[in-house]
Amino acid sequence: MKPMKQLWELVKYKPGLYIANVVVWSIVELIPLLPILVIREILDSFTNNVALDQRFWWLIALTVIIYLGQILFIYMGVVVGVLYALFIEGLMRNNLFKALLNRPGAQALTISPGEALSRFRDDVYEACDVLGWPPDIVGKGLRAFIAVVVLATVNLKITFLVIIPLLVVSAIVQQVRKRVQKYREASREATSKVIGAMGEIFGAVQAIQVAGAEESVLQHYRELNKNRHSKMLKDTLFVKVVGSVLNNVVHLGTGMILLFAAGAMKIGNFSIGDFVLFINYWFLIANFTEHFGGMLSSYQQAKVSMQRLWDFLQDTPDDELVRHEDINMIGKLKEEKGSNSNSPKEDLESLDRLEVRNLSYCFSNNKVGVKNVNFTIEKNSFTVITGRIASGKTTLVRLILGLLPLQEGEILWNDKSVEDPSSFFTPPRSAYTGQVPRLFSDTVRENILLGQEDMGENVVVEEAIYSAVLESDIASLEKGLDTVIGPRGVKLSGGQQQRVSAARMFASQAQLYVFDDLSSALDVETERTLWNRLLQKRDSTCIAISNRPIALQMAHQIIVMKDGEMIAKGTMDELLETCEEFQQIYGQKNAMA
Repeated sequence: MKPMKQLWELVKYKPGLYIANVVVWSIVELIPLLPILVIREILDSFTNNVALDQRFWWLIALTVIIYLGQILFIYMGVVVGVLYALFIEGLMRNNLFKALLNRPGAQALTISPGEALSRFRDDVYEACDVLGWPPDIVGKGLRAFIAVVVLATVNLKITFLVIIPLLVVSAIVQQVRKRVQKYREASREATSKVIGAMGEIFGAVQAIQVAGAEESVLQHYRELNKNRHSKMLKDTLFVKVVGSVLNNVVHLGTGMILLFAAGAMKIGNFSIGDFVLFINYWFLIANFTEHFGGMLSSYQQAKVSMQRLWDFLQDTPDDELVRHEDINMIGKLKEEKGSNSNSPKEDLESLDRLEVRNLSYCFSNNKVGVKNVNFTIEKNSFTVITGRIASGKTTLVRLILGLLPLQEGEILWNDKSVEDPSSFFTPPRSAYTGQVPRLFSDTVRENILLGQEDMGENVVVEEAIYSAVLESDIASLEKGLDTVIGPRGVKLSGGQQQRVSAARMFASQAQLYVFDDLSSALDVETERTLWNRLLQKRDSTCIAISNRPIALQMAHQIIVMKDGEMIAKGTMDELLETCEEFQQIYGQKNAMA
């Protein structure tokens, strides 16, 4: 979708509000024409020695009323304009956020989190800012047209001689707008790199300190800032030069008016009031050309921002970014409900059997992820997926959960095909813990509940803590469940982070639990206790990626992966007799245990 069409879709989002914005600001821009005419009348009356008497004070009162009216309309314009800007920026950010959340969960962002925030904040603002120009331009255009007509009726020759240079210079300036886009692209890209670097540095403070790399990291950051400074300087300088040229045209026009008006005033064809009228109206005309150039520059900047947003979203449909949707900006904030809040656990079909048929996935670089995988998981069973590094274990689990798009094959829940795994395999049907714990700088309690309500006086949290073997760890924390664990849980050990993440999964009380190498940072006894407690729970159907001997020993079914294919399936005893790959995996891990 072209930028102009995208902007038109934004205009149509709140057409009544936008039209009101155009009308109000057009009135604001037209009002300055009136007091100048009044002042002209007053000056000409003085020049002609006309007795003003009561008429003079009426003209003064009229001028005051006009300016008070302008203040009122400016206030209305600010309210309407800001409200419209909030609506369209909110719409774009809402759509941008939803598009990101609807991407397959295992599909990583192509940019750093810090740069992503720059897209949300700066690029959305730049893309929407251009829509603030037309209301001004319409009013200024009407004002300039009326001004030219009035001036032409006063003195056509002077009007023509003054307007032509302005139009020529304005046309030349507009020819350089591509250069504006080039400088803006470079400036925005350099700024994003700085913001992205800041986010990465803040997220890796410990790693930087351990490696003793503080100075080299700071030097890298200085170089990025230096590059950003250079690019922004070029961008700002070029825009200012263009603006300066247009401003100087105004002064040039004023000088020409003085030059041409002197002769006309000498012969009595040009009054003091006419001179004041020309000077002031000339500024209003030049103001239009200056703002029109600014709008074109803003449009070039908006094109850059729109392109950056589309690059960020990658394969998202063209109309997704400007898709119309209700945004709650006025009145009481609506309470949003999660996607599963309308599907209580008791209303869901209980899991009896999960079946995977001919599941295949190939990455974009033609690297095979998994190929023709088939297996069945029965209710209340414990299935372990094992294999060497890069054997396709995690890819397989992500495919089942919809974190990667389903390319080939079928997933069945109780013999019924799952059409959209990404929306189906969510709590309370299933819960997932990835290889890397995703924790927030909040309390342990909030990290476990993650926004859901704990019914029954902490029963859910207590059960989750018990299942994750966290009770002794919680007791050792300064404020227990109310201890703030810092960004990414830095105040916890690796094993504690994994178990808090597991407790969050258990708190969802799902029918299917999926673990990706959960016990990698746990000691043997803690791991054994965790699996024992989990298997003692009723209605606990589990899939775990693990090469750890304890998990393999407790599994009801083991799936062995190699080079993206399932090469064997069975119990541990069966596989130790029949599968050489499993023998090597189990033997190596058992020797290390």
